[in-house]
Amino acid sequence: MVCKTIGFALRKFESSSAHQTYRPIAHLVEHHADNVGVNGSKPFGPTNIKESIMQNKKRKKVPLYDFDPKHVLHLHRQLFLFGAVTDASANYIKQNLIAFDIVSNQPITLWLSSPGGSCSAGLSIIEVMQNIKSPVITIISSEVCSMAASISVCGDVRWIFSSGIWMQHSMASGQSDYLNYLKDRTAFLVMYNEILNKIMKDHTKLSEDDYKKIEHGELWLTAEQALEKGVVDKIVDNKN
Repeated sequence: MVCKTIGFALRKFESSSAHQTYRPIAHLVEHHADNVGVNGSKPFGPTNIKESIMQNKKRKKVPLYDFDPKHVLHLHRQLFLFGAVTDASANYIKQNLIAFDIVSNQPITLWLSSPGGSCSAGLSIIEVMQNIKSPVITIISSEVCSMAASISVCGDVRWIFSSGIWMQHSMASGQSDYLNYLKDRTAFLVMYNEILNKIMKDHTKLSEDDYKKIEHGELWLTAEQALEKGVVDKIVDNKN
């Protein structure tokens, strides 16, 4: 009797509209390329966090036995980089960016809260972000540092929570080898650092003093300072 009841419930759920008609929230945001500046200074689409996450106030109930948060987030084109930027985390982000872009060209939301990590892994994420048709909305939650900070500024639309922190500094590398090899690798690291600086210059309004601070120390910015310096496009607070 129990098996029959469960089977009936499953068939009823499979035939329900809730199971058949998932629509990602990103469809709410139409991609108007002409409305977005080079630095993402003219944001398009949703005007607040609630709009970017929730379709509407009327939600159909989903049985608990079939509820998978990751599945729901993927349906709504939401990605998370919470933790270090590594080859593994970068591969996860890149694969999903490409997969979402194949499905449709609706906006993708990338949530960021990271201390940074591998420069090569981070640059590979940026390359994919800049070469897919789907616009990417980056949202800074808590703090983003180093390579994660570079990723955050490359979104088509860049948001930060009111308590968010953005930090950038120069590259770090540890080397141990023959002297001649170290000379070549040092020259490469200088070139690599210039690539990262160019990303900052292309996507922000940081001043020369800011770059000196990055080169000789660490540049820490609050949400208000990040907005003023063109690092983000909008601050998200509880009222939004």
